[in-house]
Amino acid sequence: VDGVKLMVPAIQRDLDKGAVRALVDRNRKRLKSGVIIQWAEQDDRVHVTVSVSKDLIPPLHAGTIVKELAGLVGGRGGGKADLAEAGGRRAGDLETARQSSIAVAREAIRSARAAR
Repeated sequence: VDGVKLMVPAIQRDLDKGAVRALVDRNRKRLKSGVIIQWAEQDDRVHVTVSVSKDLIPPLHAGTIVKELAGLVGGRGGGKADLAEAGGRRAGDLETARQSSIAVAREAIRSARAAR
């Protein structure tokens, strides 16, 4: 997206937040530069973790992106510029939320590029 790599892997099932964070860390090492959005579902909880590589900070901020994504699942979230997490209880169609997260990330990237 506008020269920024965006990774939105498949939804993970039955992983707790710690396992999702470890998965995101592995993907961060592989991607080097870009934005990662990882969705996961466990029991009646939904988790989303957003990572932004340090070379893209500022203008991108993982906390800003994750707050918008949290609304897709009726949750709340926040975090640092490079790593943020959110949780919610309204899983609904999680694949639709995952697809919507791509549009949210694209808009954040485009807005950040325009601000430069």
